[in-house]
Amino acid sequence: MIEELEEETYQIIELLKKEESKKNIAVAGKLLVKISHAIDENHGKLQQLININKASPSAYLQLYQGIQLGDCLFELKGALRTALDVAGKTKQRIEALKPKRYLLPTKRRKAVAVG
Repeated sequence: MIEELEEETYQIIELLKKEESKKNIAVAGKLLVKISHAIDENHGKLQQLININKASPSAYLQLYQGIQLGDCLFELKGALRTALDVAGKTKQRIEALKPKRYLLPTKRRKAVAVG
């Protein structure tokens, strides 16, 4: 599961670096939701392990692995959020740098077209 999410995340980050289209941003947003669900699921499993309260080596190992998984998921989420923030800011900068076109009122446009 984590390998899949990791691969998808880094693919999306590369796509966002190449092209910040609405489609790529939407796909990244969906992946962010997917990662958030995985974090919630992992948290639930960890909570169950803690509630079982078995002091066995396998329980500690499962708990440790769950914490590691959580760390990886949070890193992926952070990397994806950073990529999305950069994408959003880049779009804002591009929009700010675009020359503003002021359209003439309708009557003036017609007069300019005829004249």
